[in-house]
Formats: sequence, C-alpha cells, structure tokens
Amino acid sequence: MFPVLLGAALGLGAAVLRRDRVRLVLGATAAVLMVAVAAMTEAGFAGNLRYVALPAAMVCILAGVGWVGLFRLLRGRAPRAALVAAGVLALVAAAPFVRAQADHLGTQLERIDYESQLYGANLVETIAKAGGEEAIKACGPVYTGAFQTQAVGWYLHLNEVEVSIFPFPPGTMIAPYWTANARDPRFPAVARTKRWMVGSTCNIP
Repeated sequence: MFPVLLGAALGLGAAVLRRDRVRLVLGATAAVLMVAVAAMTEAGFAGNLRYVALPAAMVCILAGVGWVGLFRLLRGRAPRAALVAAGVLALVAAAPFVRAQADHLGTQLERIDYESQLYGANLVETIAKAGGEEAIKACGPVYTGAFQTQAVGWYLHLNEVEVSIFPFPPGTMIAPYWTANARDPRFPAVARTKRWMVGSTCNIP
C-alpha cells in the first residue's frame, strides 16, 4: 500500500545519501526479484502473488527503516509536540489504507475457509461415497479440472501428472458440482456430496 511504498522510498533515499550498502542491496534485490517474477509471468509461468512475498517483505523492511529514520531525524530538529502531531497525522493518513488491507484480508480468510472445506473433508467424503480410493483407480484414468489436480491426486495417492484434465472414457471424473466436468454425460454420476460429484464409466459403488 502507498504508506509502505513511501516509507521504502524514504529508506532508500536515506541509504543513497549515507551510502548504506545493506539497504541498497536489499532494495536492488527486491527490484530484481519483482522483475524476474514479472518476466516469468509474461513467459507463461503462473503469476501467483505468493511468488512476490519475498520482495514484498523486503519492501516492508525498507519502509520500517524509512519511517523510523524520518522520525529520528525530526526528533533532533523539532519540538516534542510537533513530533507527536506529525506521528498522529501519519497514522491518520495511513488509516484508510490499513482499513482497506484489513477488509481484503477478511475476504481472503473467508475464501481460505471455503476452500479448506472444499478440498478437505468434503472431497474425502466424496471419494469414500464413490467406493474409495482403490475402487476409483481400478476403473482406469482419473480426470478432474485444471485447478483440482493436486487435491484429487493427493487423496488418491497419485502423482499430479496421473490426474488428467483432458477426459476421454473410460475412467472416472471427480469434479466440483458447479463445473462443466460435473455435467459431462460421458461420465454418469455415481456419487454426489455437497460440493463434489464422481462420474464414472464403471459401476463403482
């Protein structure tokens, strides 16, 4: 958010004036990592936000150093009352940004809770209802959607590459109920739960 970027700019500016190599290297490393992730994304790799967690953390460190450095400078040149007023003003100015980030975090936590239910107990229940791991794998290839391969592979003890996203009978389809895969007529439903379905060309149950 803007207060963090501003603080990082203050930290780097002070580093340039003081020739602080540690801060300069930290800033340069963060920039190189960000550019590398951007270039990889443009080249076709997944542009996931977790890939920029490290450079973002470096920017946060620089921001902390920058703001602390600024107020240390003010402490030696301004009256205490002015310093306190500046601190309060900075906090008030940052409050809307913090609130926006807090709201975003709340939304992300809700999503995490939903996905933990989707890819946790409910998927396990669906596999069991369809006859269990061995019965499903005995029917032939296992298919699912592009974003479900890791979860399905995990619970069936299959390598991710053994769970295909290109369904061709015979075999078994395991898919969230809202996806097109769950309505593929080539894989008649043999089990349904709250969020998943299993369709198969074999009589699994």
